[in-house]
Amino acid sequence: MDDPFVQIDRDAAIEQFQLAKRGAELGKQEVPPNDAVTLDVIETEIVSAVKDHLNRAQIDAANNVRTYEQRLSELHLLHELAAIKSAALKALGDFHAQVIVWTNRLANRRDAIADSYVEIRSFKAANGLNRPFHEVPSLVVPGSTIAFAWLIEALGNSFFLRVNDEMGWIGGIFAAAIIAFINVLTSVLAGKWLFPRTNLPAGPRRYSAYVGIAAWLVFLFIWNHKERCEDYANEVSQASEELRSIRDEAFEEAQSVKRELGQQFRERRRIVAGHTAFRRRFLEHQDHLEQAANALLTVYRHANRAARSTPAPSHFNQRWTFARSALPELHEEPVPEADIQAAEGALDKAIDQISSAFAESIRSFKPLDELKQELSRGEI
Repeated sequence: MDDPFVQIDRDAAIEQFQLAKRGAELGKQEVPPNDAVTLDVIETEIVSAVKDHLNRAQIDAANNVRTYEQRLSELHLLHELAAIKSAALKALGDFHAQVIVWTNRLANRRDAIADSYVEIRSFKAANGLNRPFHEVPSLVVPGSTIAFAWLIEALGNSFFLRVNDEMGWIGGIFAAAIIAFINVLTSVLAGKWLFPRTNLPAGPRRYSAYVGIAAWLVFLFIWNHKERCEDYANEVSQASEELRSIRDEAFEEAQSVKRELGQQFRERRRIVAGHTAFRRRFLEHQDHLEQAANALLTVYRHANRAARSTPAPSHFNQRWTFARSALPELHEEPVPEADIQAAEGALDKAIDQISSAFAESIRSFKPLDELKQELSRGEI
């Protein structure tokens, strides 16, 4: 910004007003008369010129003060310390809420896997099976689908699968369509090749039909069990990624607010210090103007006295003065450094708590292999 405190060049002013020459000319004419009590024409010119400097300085100084005020008003974070603390608590609350959402979703997945293990154990007990089950590869017979049955099952399953699917209806319908295709396909094969053979006379072909039906039922158990395990593993991965993303975003936001808060607090200090120095310079400038005016008056009065034959007016011995004015203080509430530190502390605490909550939530998301082991041992 331009310096509003323009110094008066005394030598240039003396030359401009021709004070020595005009003082001597008027002194020879005994002007002003020795009983004059007011400033004469030359003195008035000097005082008017100095007052013009003073008025310009006051106007420019007032504009500069408004600039300081505007710069302070732009430091919005310093006036939102309470909001920063509330935002830190809200971020922590939002993170905990998201953890609860994922915990509930994973609980449903765990229950589904547990149900699968119960079904498998019941099936093995009912059929006297002791060996661990093995996955039966899916049968692929292109074109062997029953469109109506597939459509009904796909639509029915989509109502349930859409709930926990990230893509909503689209993802639910897509997943339901695939599951329905496999279920219907295996059912068609079992109905076409296995169930009719159970009506054959007792013999190897009839017994093989019963074995095939048992294998088909095992396939259904394994297929649904495998699907539930994959769903659970995917949910754990998605939960970890989403919570990690939320944590990282919260970290970055908190660090950004802390950096900005520190920068604005330092900027406020610079503004306040600059305004204080500016007010002091304004007072010093008024002293300079008064001194310059009296210096110019002294030059004129000395020349006038030297040329007079009568005494000079009594006011020639008096200093010219004017009332001082001070610039206003900044209209801004004080911001204690302790409040800044408290806001930064709240952000640090929120970061630590979110980090701890993230670590705790990740530990609570039981890996699939560990879950399988616990279910196999009957611990869940």
